[in-house]
Amino acid sequence: MTRSKEAWLKFLLTRFVGLGVDTAIVGVAYVGAFLLRLDFAEPTWGWRKTAMAFVTVAIVHLVALVACGTYARSWRKVRLTDLVRYGVATALAC
Repeated sequence: MTRSKEAWLKFLLTRFVGLGVDTAIVGVAYVGAFLLRLDFAEPTWGWRKTAMAFVTVAIVHLVALVACGTYARSWRKVRLTDLVRYGVATALAC
């Protein structure tokens, strides 16, 4: 049985929205990691390289989420049992 165009569009859009939300969450955590240093000093390697490193950090976290099966469904429904997957993905990415 083939999917209709609307079903494929809905499926792809929910995947991209999920990736966007997850990237934003990782970005907030990345910036928060620097703000929690409490000295607010410039990193020794500079802000530009720090910002460029976010791409690598985001890719590692998103790959860990995919590897742990958090993108198994088009509409993400998080249940209490799914928190284990998120915990494993976080540990794997770290």
